[in-house]
Order: sequence, then C-alpha cells, then structure tokens
Amino acid sequence: LLNTGITGAPLQTPRERFASRVAREVERKLVEAQAASGRARGFLLQSLFNDITSSVEETVQDQLDGLPPYYYIILSQHYMDNPADADALHPVCASLWSNVLFPSLYALLMHQWLLCTPQA
Repeated sequence: LLNTGITGAPLQTPRERFASRVAREVERKLVEAQAASGRARGFLLQSLFNDITSSVEETVQDQLDGLPPYYYIILSQHYMDNPADADALHPVCASLWSNVLFPSLYALLMHQWLLCTPQA
C-alpha cells in the first residue's frame, strides 16, 4: 500500500503527472478546435501541431530524468499507457478527421496506441 493513494489507486510518478497534464491540455485544445470552424479550426490545429512537435524545455527534462525530447513522444506513450484516455478522445478525433492537418496530429498522438494496443 505504500505506492497507492487513498483510493488504492497507484500514485503517479512526476513524469506520469507531467504527461497527464500535457494530455489534458491537448484534449482541451482539440475540443476547442472541434467547436471552431473554417480558418479558426485550421489555426488551432496548426498551433497544436507546432506545440506537440516542439522540444521539451531542457529544465523540464533535467527535472524529470528520462523524459523524451519531444512532446508528441510523451503524449503517444501516455495514450498507450492509458487507453481509456485514448478512447475518450475518439469522438473528438472523428469530428476533426476531415481537416487536412488532423491525420498527422492523430498519427503523432496515437501511433504507439495504434500499434501496441490490441483493442486499437
């Protein structure tokens, strides 16, 4: 019980907490893009693409040993390790699929989940 919280659920490591926070931000931006239309949707998805393909700041990498260098790698690992989070995103993803930028975003976010999760 030393590695569990009050509910008996395992406590997250600092790295897992970081990945969860980043995933929540991505999910928020995807929902925002889903609600937008036209150029605004394209701008939001382009901005998200730029965000997830950027490097993780060196200070964050130093604080969280072994952190991958790019946000999309952290996120794809998060969605593979937390398939319920990936499943929850699918309705939003389905509504954004027709945008020319979205398939690339989806591949970056979900490639590990798609390739390594049997129920994908």
